[in-house]
Amino acid sequence: MDRSARLTLEPGRRHAFSAVLVDDPLSARVTIAHVGGGLDLDRYFAAMAAEWRGWKGSRVWESTARELRLEAQADAWGHVLLTVTLQSGWLSSSGWQAQTNIVIEAGQLDGIAADARAFCRSVGAAA
Repeated sequence: MDRSARLTLEPGRRHAFSAVLVDDPLSARVTIAHVGGGLDLDRYFAAMAAEWRGWKGSRVWESTARELRLEAQADAWGHVLLTVTLQSGWLSSSGWQAQTNIVIEAGQLDGIAADARAFCRSVGAAA
């Protein structure tokens, strides 16, 4: 992953977790609720790892209330551009949004997919 920008997912209370986006000087945090079922976040990263040579178009994952949105695009040279957007959610009246790009090497996708799977299991949201 790009050293200057990072997304961290942190377990929270039951059926919730936090997403923290840091890209100096930007720092943002949202709490994301998930009720029942899986988040499919583990499947999102597993699909990218399986197609590490690239794909056409964008792959998008979004939380139910839109607090976290991931959009991945692959190039022909083994890089994935992950655009991360955190926002206050469609139920919030504050209306803020934070966005940055993270560059991922294709060789890192298996490890990221494994981390996503472990995280989803830890919060009871594995697909």
